[in-house]
Amino acid sequence: MRLTVPVKNTGKRNGDHVIQVYLRDLQNPDAPQKQLCGFTRVSVPAGKTVMAEVDIANQGLRTYDGKTHDMIVKPGRYELLYGSSSADKNLKKMEIELK
Repeated sequence: MRLTVPVKNTGKRNGDHVIQVYLRDLQNPDAPQKQLCGFTRVSVPAGKTVMAEVDIANQGLRTYDGKTHDMIVKPGRYELLYGSSSADKNLKKMEIELK
């Protein structure tokens, strides 16, 4: 899976930015609030916007299964949270469904 998000540099100097992507299991209230599932670093010229592509491998979509006591990719509804840090106020959200 690939997530593409815009990254804007509002400054007067070129810079690098790290986009972090977290996964939240919406079906399991006992699951972690968020788990890191991907990240990438992009260079952004001063005053410009670039599209950052974050590849999320199947391994990044695994969650704990209490029945098998294993990490697996389970079908269902999830939330992807992305931004420059893990702080909730910095994260944008989107819902996905795994089949």
